[in-house]
Amino acid sequence: MNAKEYFIEKSKTFFLDAGFEKKETENPKKDSIEKIIYLHKDSKAGVFRGFDHYFMIIPKSGVKLKKEEIEEIHESFRKEVNAKIKTPRAFRFKVPNIVSVFISEENIDQDSIDYIRDIRRPWQGGEVHNIVYFDLSSMSLYMHNRTEYSINGVVNLKLKKVDPSNRSFYFIQEMCRYALGEE
Repeated sequence: MNAKEYFIEKSKTFFLDAGFEKKETENPKKDSIEKIIYLHKDSKAGVFRGFDHYFMIIPKSGVKLKKEEIEEIHESFRKEVNAKIKTPRAFRFKVPNIVSVFISEENIDQDSIDYIRDIRRPWQGGEVHNIVYFDLSSMSLYMHNRTEYSINGVVNLKLKKVDPSNRSFYFIQEMCRYALGEE
């Protein structure tokens, strides 16, 4: 098992241990993305508050992902999740937190980094979404509106407030620690 496979397996185990439901599918495009792993957890915080967390792990191998591919995959995931929710976005009391997690052994280009960092919430509300990119070749982690983090040592995020995006970042931090044996 190579480093990427090990990281993916440990990440899946972490999500399952945290109570997420898993659905694994073969990639219909048959390109350099082997399988797509969907994870979902209902926060069960009540009718008027809470978030449904949706993570999608995208293992990529062979070639460098381009910004357009990252955008297409992420937007497709957002569309799929939002199609499951019948309530219009502006009227949702329970908001989906949608996170695309890319794992690659190829370096990421600057256009992709800029796109990931510039993710904005929809103006009408009713959804939170982010992209996380693990570059295992440089042991770096890229996220929305954040600087590059090294995942070689302990990932240590300190954020001023807790909101859906930050919850997912803390969750990713714990996943990194688990996958790298730093729990």
